Amino acid sequence: MRRSLYAVCTLFFVLLALITEPATAMMQGDGLAPIKELDWNSDGTRLAVNHIDGTISIWDQSGTMLFELVRISGLVSSIDWHPTNRLVLASSSYDDTYIQLWNGDTGSAVQRIETPYMSDGIDVIRWSQNGTRLIVGGIDKYQVWNSIDWTPATGILTGSMWDIIWDGDDIALVSGLGDIVRIQLDPLLLSRQVAPPWLPLTQLSWHPDGTRFVGTGRLDPILSSWTAVPLTQTQSVTIEAIANDVVYVSDSQVAIGLDTGDVIIMNPETGEIHERFSYGGRIFGIAWNPVYRILASGGSTSSDPIQSDAQFHLSQPTSILPPTAALTGMITLPSRTSGTAAYAVPLSVRLADSGGALVSEHSPTTDVNGTFTLQDLPQGTYGVWLKHDQSLAVMPSVN
Repeated sequence: MRRSLYAVCTLFFVLLALITEPATAMMQGDGLAPIKELDWNSDGTRLAVNHIDGTISIWDQSGTMLFELVRISGLVSSIDWHPTNRLVLASSSYDDTYIQLWNGDTGSAVQRIETPYMSDGIDVIRWSQNGTRLIVGGIDKYQVWNSIDWTPATGILTGSMWDIIWDGDDIALVSGLGDIVRIQLDPLLLSRQVAPPWLPLTQLSWHPDGTRFVGTGRLDPILSSWTAVPLTQTQSVTIEAIANDVVYVSDSQVAIGLDTGDVIIMNPETGEIHERFSYGGRIFGIAWNPVYRILASGGSTSSDPIQSDAQFHLSQPTSILPPTAALTGMITLPSRTSGTAAYAVPLSVRLADSGGALVSEHSPTTDVNGTFTLQDLPQGTYGVWLKHDQSLAVMPSVN
């Protein structure tokens, strides 16, 4: 007697937001000062832009400027959106000793956190990945704060810095003038990698898997790849010009803003360039919006930012590989015993899009518990049909 097949599939997918019109906004001039830094909020609907005159402007994903934040004092040194609260933006100043929190919807100043030991001003601020901590860096020192009650998590740590990235809430990596420092909290442990001749590194970006990162050379046109544990350089590739910013845009691609005014999408392992945007002037900051798949780029319209206006671009690169996910399903076979070899059967699986069109076909084999997994599928929502060769069920016709 042939046995019918029942299947329950659990889909681990993220439905990407639909964009009805590509974002192709470009702003040059308009009386705004050149741009030094950009950062998207957690849901991709707000872009904070740090201008060299101390102005912070807030834009949406379509390229519309919503408002400017009222400057409190000093030139803005750093901006960073809270990683989970889409409305909280933090900023700092070269001239002040406090962190300023803003409401990203209204533009109002919400809270000021004094950091009295940063007597020479603040150069860099970065939220941890879950937002429970924030690291504050000055010219030659830095300190970690608990953001729940705004108390110091560490004393003052000495060392220079160019950029900071977090691994979770307990480990931070700092690129300094002549080294890379790994700061582990609870308990506090510091690991330092002394600079090879081509360092220092300036801008850092985590790989999506959280185990490695890349950094750009400040004095040399290089892109350096590292593992976090152990803290070791694994590869270095030469690029065509000094890079002012870098960000991972997929598992195997980074976007790099060059001092020549170009933005390139490239493989950091091979150096192969997949796409190029030539804007002229200089590009100082880039930011990737994974929700709407928009790359923001900003800088100055000429080589001299003091005598220039801003240039600002939103683009949707066509070469960036889509994110992938795994589909895991489990079947039930009546009259067979789960956990035995009889439960391991070959399957035919078809995936279709929302309109019923065939996307792909697969032939997995279940394990002895009836579970199967399809790897490296483009993220999305699918209709799923499956059967095995002893089932009387007929697979539907999929266009």
